[in-house]
Amino acid sequence: MVFAVADATAEPFSTDDALHGAGEEIADFGIANYDLVDSRDHEWSMNWKLVMDTFTEPYHIPWLHKDSIAPYFLFDRWIHDSYGPHQRFIGCRKSVLTEFDKPSEDDWDLLAHGTLQYLLVPNAVLVHQMDHLELWRLQPVGPDRTLVRTSVYSPPEPPRRPEYYVKNLDILLGVTNTEDFPMQELVQRNLASGALPELVYGKMEPALVSYHTAVNALLADDDR
Repeated sequence: MVFAVADATAEPFSTDDALHGAGEEIADFGIANYDLVDSRDHEWSMNWKLVMDTFTEPYHIPWLHKDSIAPYFLFDRWIHDSYGPHQRFIGCRKSVLTEFDKPSEDDWDLLAHGTLQYLLVPNAVLVHQMDHLELWRLQPVGPDRTLVRTSVYSPPEPPRRPEYYVKNLDILLGVTNTEDFPMQELVQRNLASGALPELVYGKMEPALVSYHTAVNALLADDDR
Protein backbone atom coordinates (compact mmCIF):
# COMPACT_ATOMS: atom_id res chain seq x y z
CA MET A 1 0.00 0.00 0.00
CA VAL A 2 1.44 3.32 -1.11
CA PHE A 3 0.31 6.70 0.17
CA ALA A 4 1.26 10.00 -1.48
CA VAL A 5 0.85 13.65 -0.53
CA ALA A 6 0.62 16.26 -3.27
CA ASP A 7 1.80 19.07 -0.94
CA ALA A 8 5.60 19.21 -1.06
CA THR A 9 5.64 21.31 2.13
CA ALA A 10 3.67 18.76 4.18
CA GLU A 11 5.29 17.13 7.19
CA PRO A 12 6.64 13.59 6.59
CA PHE A 13 4.32 10.83 7.72
CA SER A 14 4.29 7.04 7.92
CA THR A 15 1.78 4.50 6.66
CA ASP A 16 0.67 4.04 10.28
CA ASP A 17 -0.03 7.76 10.48
CA ALA A 18 -2.00 7.63 7.25
CA LEU A 19 -4.13 4.70 8.46
CA HIS A 20 -4.95 6.31 11.83
CA GLY A 21 -4.62 3.11 13.83
CA ALA A 22 -5.98 0.64 11.29
CA GLY A 23 -2.50 -0.32 10.12
CA GLU A 24 -1.77 -2.81 12.88
CA GLU A 25 -5.04 -4.63 12.32
CA ILE A 26 -4.56 -4.76 8.54
CA ALA A 27 -0.98 -5.95 9.01
CA ASP A 28 -2.29 -8.94 10.98
CA PHE A 29 -3.60 -10.35 7.70
CA GLY A 30 -0.02 -10.50 6.42
CA ILE A 31 -0.98 -8.67 3.24
CA ALA A 32 2.65 -7.88 2.39
CA ASN A 33 3.07 -11.55 1.48
CA TYR A 34 -0.08 -11.90 -0.64
CA ASP A 35 0.24 -12.47 -4.39
CA LEU A 36 -1.73 -10.69 -7.09
CA VAL A 37 -4.06 -13.11 -8.88
CA ASP A 38 -5.75 -10.80 -11.38
CA SER A 39 -7.00 -7.24 -11.92
CA ARG A 40 -9.93 -6.01 -13.99
CA ASP A 41 -10.74 -2.46 -15.12
CA HIS A 42 -14.21 -1.10 -15.81
CA GLU A 43 -15.38 2.47 -16.43
CA TRP A 44 -18.73 3.66 -15.12
CA SER A 45 -20.92 6.71 -15.73
CA MET A 46 -21.04 7.88 -12.12
CA ASN A 47 -19.12 9.95 -9.62
CA TRP A 48 -16.37 8.03 -7.81
CA LYS A 49 -17.98 8.59 -4.39
CA LEU A 50 -20.99 6.55 -5.47
CA VAL A 51 -18.67 3.58 -5.92
CA MET A 52 -17.55 3.95 -2.31
CA ASP A 53 -21.17 4.26 -1.19
CA THR A 54 -21.82 0.75 -2.50
CA PHE A 55 -19.73 -0.70 0.33
CA THR A 56 -21.27 1.25 3.21
CA GLU A 57 -24.54 -0.57 3.95
CA PRO A 58 -26.07 -4.04 3.51
CA TYR A 59 -29.78 -3.27 3.71
CA HIS A 60 -30.05 -3.16 -0.10
CA ILE A 61 -29.05 -6.83 -0.34
CA PRO A 62 -32.53 -8.47 -0.14
CA TRP A 63 -33.86 -6.24 -2.93
CA LEU A 64 -30.97 -5.49 -5.28
CA HIS A 65 -29.33 -8.90 -4.86
CA LYS A 66 -32.38 -11.08 -4.26
CA ASP A 67 -31.40 -13.51 -7.04
CA SER A 68 -27.65 -13.61 -6.33
CA ILE A 69 -26.14 -13.21 -2.84
CA ALA A 70 -29.20 -12.40 -0.72
CA PRO A 71 -29.79 -16.02 0.38
CA TYR A 72 -26.34 -16.12 1.95
CA PHE A 73 -25.84 -12.73 3.66
CA LEU A 74 -27.35 -10.93 6.64
CA PHE A 75 -28.65 -7.46 5.88
CA ASP A 76 -30.00 -6.21 9.23
CA ARG A 77 -26.83 -6.22 11.34
CA TRP A 78 -23.22 -5.21 10.87
CA ILE A 79 -20.15 -3.86 12.66
CA HIS A 80 -18.81 -0.36 12.02
CA ASP A 81 -15.75 1.45 13.37
CA SER A 82 -13.88 4.59 12.34
CA TYR A 83 -10.12 5.05 12.15
CA GLY A 84 -9.74 8.76 11.69
CA PRO A 85 -11.27 9.44 8.26
CA HIS A 86 -11.25 5.73 7.34
CA GLN A 87 -14.06 3.26 8.00
CA ARG A 88 -14.16 -0.44 8.79
CA PHE A 89 -17.45 -2.01 7.83
CA ILE A 90 -18.08 -5.71 8.49
CA GLY A 91 -20.96 -7.62 6.99
CA CYS A 92 -21.58 -11.31 7.65
CA ARG A 93 -22.89 -14.39 5.98
CA LYS A 94 -25.86 -16.05 7.63
CA SER A 95 -23.54 -18.91 8.58
CA VAL A 96 -22.08 -16.67 11.33
CA LEU A 97 -25.17 -17.45 13.43
CA THR A 98 -23.82 -20.97 13.98
CA GLU A 99 -20.95 -19.48 15.99
CA PHE A 100 -23.38 -18.67 18.80
CA ASP A 101 -23.95 -22.38 19.29
CA LYS A 102 -20.39 -22.79 20.54
CA PRO A 103 -20.10 -23.06 24.32
CA SER A 104 -17.54 -20.28 24.71
CA GLU A 105 -17.31 -16.84 23.15
CA ASP A 106 -13.56 -17.42 22.93
CA ASP A 107 -14.28 -20.02 20.25
CA TRP A 108 -16.24 -17.65 18.01
CA ASP A 109 -14.68 -17.06 14.58
CA LEU A 110 -15.61 -14.00 12.54
CA LEU A 111 -13.17 -14.27 9.64
CA ALA A 112 -14.73 -17.47 8.34
CA HIS A 113 -18.08 -15.71 7.91
CA GLY A 114 -17.36 -11.99 7.64
CA THR A 115 -16.60 -9.57 4.84
CA LEU A 116 -14.22 -7.02 6.38
CA GLN A 117 -14.15 -3.82 4.35
CA TYR A 118 -11.70 -0.98 5.01
CA LEU A 119 -12.89 2.18 3.27
CA LEU A 120 -9.65 4.09 2.84
CA VAL A 121 -10.29 7.77 2.21
CA PRO A 122 -10.41 9.04 -0.36
CA ASN A 123 -10.61 6.38 -3.05
CA ALA A 124 -9.79 2.76 -2.11
CA VAL A 125 -11.48 -0.20 -0.46
CA LEU A 126 -9.50 -3.12 0.96
CA VAL A 127 -11.61 -6.24 1.61
CA HIS A 128 -10.76 -9.43 3.49
CA GLN A 129 -13.07 -12.12 2.16
CA MET A 130 -12.68 -15.51 3.86
CA ASP A 131 -9.42 -16.73 2.30
CA HIS A 132 -8.30 -13.87 0.02
CA LEU A 133 -8.08 -10.10 -0.32
CA GLU A 134 -9.79 -7.72 -2.72
CA LEU A 135 -8.62 -4.21 -3.51
CA TRP A 136 -10.82 -1.64 -5.22
CA ARG A 137 -9.12 1.50 -6.54
CA LEU A 138 -11.19 4.36 -7.93
CA GLN A 139 -9.83 6.82 -10.45
CA PRO A 140 -12.08 9.76 -11.32
CA VAL A 141 -12.15 10.34 -15.07
CA GLY A 142 -14.61 13.22 -14.70
CA PRO A 143 -17.31 14.38 -12.28
CA ASP A 144 -19.63 11.72 -13.69
CA ARG A 145 -17.22 9.00 -14.83
CA THR A 146 -15.00 6.66 -12.79
CA LEU A 147 -12.45 4.00 -13.69
CA VAL A 148 -12.70 1.12 -11.19
CA ARG A 149 -9.82 -1.34 -10.88
CA THR A 150 -10.65 -4.52 -8.95
CA SER A 151 -7.82 -6.80 -7.86
CA VAL A 152 -7.78 -10.14 -6.04
CA TYR A 153 -4.82 -11.37 -3.97
CA SER A 154 -4.18 -14.85 -2.61
CA PRO A 155 -2.27 -15.73 0.59
CA PRO A 156 1.36 -16.91 0.37
CA GLU A 157 0.34 -20.52 0.92
CA PRO A 158 -3.04 -20.58 -0.81
CA PRO A 159 -5.40 -23.33 0.30
CA ARG A 160 -6.88 -23.36 -3.19
CA ARG A 161 -5.72 -23.56 -6.78
CA PRO A 162 -5.29 -20.22 -8.67
CA GLU A 163 -8.41 -20.96 -10.70
CA TYR A 164 -10.46 -20.75 -7.50
CA TYR A 165 -9.44 -17.13 -6.88
CA VAL A 166 -10.05 -16.17 -10.51
CA LYS A 167 -13.54 -17.66 -10.21
CA ASN A 168 -14.11 -15.60 -7.05
CA LEU A 169 -13.22 -12.46 -9.00
CA ASP A 170 -15.59 -13.51 -11.77
CA ILE A 171 -18.41 -14.03 -9.26
CA LEU A 172 -17.66 -10.76 -7.47
CA LEU A 173 -17.77 -8.70 -10.65
CA GLY A 174 -20.76 -10.67 -11.83
CA VAL A 175 -22.66 -9.13 -8.91
CA THR A 176 -21.25 -5.60 -8.78
CA ASN A 177 -21.14 -5.08 -12.55
CA THR A 178 -24.70 -6.25 -13.20
CA GLU A 179 -26.47 -5.12 -10.01
CA ASP A 180 -24.63 -2.57 -7.82
CA PHE A 181 -22.94 -0.28 -10.30
CA PRO A 182 -25.72 -0.12 -12.93
CA MET A 183 -28.01 0.97 -10.08
CA GLN A 184 -25.50 3.62 -9.03
CA GLU A 185 -25.40 4.90 -12.60
CA LEU A 186 -29.15 5.49 -12.28
CA VAL A 187 -28.52 7.28 -8.98
CA GLN A 188 -25.98 9.49 -10.77
CA ARG A 189 -28.57 10.40 -13.41
CA ASN A 190 -31.11 11.28 -10.72
CA LEU A 191 -28.61 13.45 -8.85
CA ALA A 192 -27.48 15.16 -12.04
CA SER A 193 -31.08 16.06 -12.89
CA GLY A 194 -31.20 18.50 -9.98
CA ALA A 195 -34.55 17.12 -8.87
CA LEU A 196 -33.17 16.27 -5.40
CA PRO A 197 -32.07 19.41 -3.53
CA GLU A 198 -30.47 17.36 -0.74
CA LEU A 199 -29.90 13.87 0.64
CA VAL A 200 -30.51 12.83 4.24
CA TYR A 201 -28.65 9.83 5.67
CA GLY A 202 -30.17 7.83 8.49
CA LYS A 203 -28.87 6.40 11.78
CA MET A 204 -28.66 2.98 10.13
CA GLU A 205 -26.04 4.37 7.74
CA PRO A 206 -23.06 5.12 10.02
CA ALA A 207 -20.36 4.20 7.49
CA LEU A 208 -22.02 6.31 4.80
CA VAL A 209 -22.29 9.29 7.12
CA SER A 210 -18.73 8.93 8.40
CA TYR A 211 -17.27 8.54 4.92
CA HIS A 212 -18.90 11.66 3.49
CA THR A 213 -18.11 13.61 6.66
CA ALA A 214 -14.44 12.73 6.15
CA VAL A 215 -14.50 13.73 2.46
CA ASN A 216 -16.27 16.99 3.25
CA ALA A 217 -13.68 17.76 5.93
CA LEU A 218 -10.85 17.21 3.45
CA LEU A 219 -12.52 19.47 0.91
CA ALA A 220 -13.09 22.15 3.56
CA ASP A 221 -9.35 22.11 4.35
CA ASP A 222 -8.45 22.54 0.68
CA ASP A 223 -7.55 26.14 -0.18
CA ARG A 224 -7.96 25.58 -3.93
